[in-house]
Amino acid sequence: MRALLLSSAVLLAVVGVVGCSKSEEHAEHGAAHGDEHGEATKAAAAAAPAKIDRETVDADGIVRRGTLTAAAPLTVTEATQKAAELDGKSVKISGTVESVCQPMGCWFVMKGDAGETIRVSSKGHNVFMPKSSAGRVAVAEGDLTVRTLSKEQAQHFEDEKELKAGETRKVFDADVKELSLALVGVELRPAS
Repeated sequence: MRALLLSSAVLLAVVGVVGCSKSEEHAEHGAAHGDEHGEATKAAAAAAPAKIDRETVDADGIVRRGTLTAAAPLTVTEATQKAAELDGKSVKISGTVESVCQPMGCWFVMKGDAGETIRVSSKGHNVFMPKSSAGRVAVAEGDLTVRTLSKEQAQHFEDEKELKAGETRKVFDADVKELSLALVGVELRPAS
């Protein structure tokens, strides 16, 4: 009986250490993005490790995370044209998924018809997308911000995306301005 209790205690300690290190790795990954939610990510990871379900797709082929309102979405093009007036506001946006974070699936980039882009990541760095989501049609909702990435942050994002055939990695030598959506809900539908 004593051996069984000791074995159970050792197993729980090992599981706790492994789970903790994964949570710390997750928080560090969010902080590496220069994520405005990095501290919230660390606090959430310390409180309760998030269950990563990034590859989950509903039976109808749609990836759903969080909740969307009934509001009609703007296109990526419309949102980029109105960026100054939408900065800091909650918006719903539709576009095509151009790229996805390959290490964790924690962000994706939506592209508009004229090549405009918006980076989408969760508010608490706790929502993950299938890494194979490029090409899907996205409807995402959250707080839109115009932000400046350091050249190091921009390079980090570039290094995390999957390259398309014949594509080479960009090298950033200056800070980059981008639109960012702090996600509260998203649907990714298969491309038609």
